[in-house]
Amino acid sequence: MNVYFKIKNVDDNIKIVYNIIKYEKERRMNKKLLKSKMVLEGDTNETLASKINITKSSFSNKLNDRRSFTKDEMLKIKIIYNLTEEEFFKIFFESDESK
Repeated sequence: MNVYFKIKNVDDNIKIVYNIIKYEKERRMNKKLLKSKMVLEGDTNETLASKINITKSSFSNKLNDRRSFTKDEMLKIKIIYNLTEEEFFKIFFESDESK
């Protein structure tokens, strides 16, 4: 399923991309928070992978920190789940173990 992404607020997304680059080396994913968003929206690994145009296997590798989500994939997830900037950073830059 290909999803057309319409950027509603370009300035917010530019700020988010800037922060992704700034914190890239510190990136630790909060898998539990992303999975909870997926459950709330009725998504599985397979359905979200399809929405962001990657394979289920690739999504699994990224979800389990064997690979990193690309900036584009992270922005797509932000748009799909209508994440606030705070939720976005909690998911992609704050590990499950950080609390």
